[in-house]
Amino acid sequence: MAQPPQKSFTSLADIVMAQLGTLGKSKFAGISSIQKSWPNIAGSLLSEQTKGLMLKNDVLTVKLSSSVWVQESLFFKATLQEKIKTELNITLKDIKFTV
Repeated sequence: MAQPPQKSFTSLADIVMAQLGTLGKSKFAGISSIQKSWPNIAGSLLSEQTKGLMLKNDVLTVKLSSSVWVQESLFFKATLQEKIKTELNITLKDIKFTV
C-alpha cells in the first residue's frame, strides 16, 4: 500500500519574517536595534528606569518609571538622538518621554 505524501511544515520564524516584510521590516528592525542597544546608548542608570520603547513615524517614545526621570531625560534628549544616529544609523524626528 502506498504511503500518503508527507506534509511539509513552514517554520514559525519564516512565517513571522514573511509577515514583517509586508508590514515594513525596516521599522521593526529600527525599534529592535534601539531596544538591544538602549543600555549602551542611554547608560545603565537611565536604561534601568526605562519601562518601554516605541517607535512610530520616526518618533521614539520612551516610557520611564517616574516624572522625575522624564524631566531628567529632557537634558539628554539631543545626546540620545545623536548616539542613535551615530551608532545605529537611525535618524529620529524626535524623542518623547512619558510615564
